[in-house]
Amino acid sequence: MEQKSLVVYYSRSGNTKALAKLIAQLAGADLFALVPVDSYPTENSAAIEQAEKEIRSGFQPKLQGLPYLETYDTIFVGTPNWWGTAAPPVTAFLKQCCLSGKKIAPFWTSGGDGTQHILQDLMELCPDSVFLQYFTAVNKCFLKEQVVQWLQKIGYH
Repeated sequence: MEQKSLVVYYSRSGNTKALAKLIAQLAGADLFALVPVDSYPTENSAAIEQAEKEIRSGFQPKLQGLPYLETYDTIFVGTPNWWGTAAPPVTAFLKQCCLSGKKIAPFWTSGGDGTQHILQDLMELCPDSVFLQYFTAVNKCFLKEQVVQWLQKIGYH
């Protein structure tokens, strides 16, 4: 039986979107963008301020839609790294969808603040999932070869 994969991601600035598209292309996976009903402000400092408040309060934004996950074996979950954790739209997705028994391949983009507790937070949201090695891109830098190597390590290229 053929394994099916889905790349689910949230991207405000486009960095995570670019990485998600590359992963989907290289892994032969479907692609699904998480879109909050209420968008973040376009002005960067206002968006940062709102996101920080949401993370500190545990706010879960309403999403415009959720992917159908039943036919997928592996879910690539992509997020920007905001204050060491996943962006609230990704957290909302993980809390609303049952990923029990699914393989999760997390990836994130970061402005340079490292992994901090993002992986631990994702694993706590999906305790009955199997986590594969994560991939992170710092300061908008990721090379296709690095993504290929990561996919090879986790068995997807």
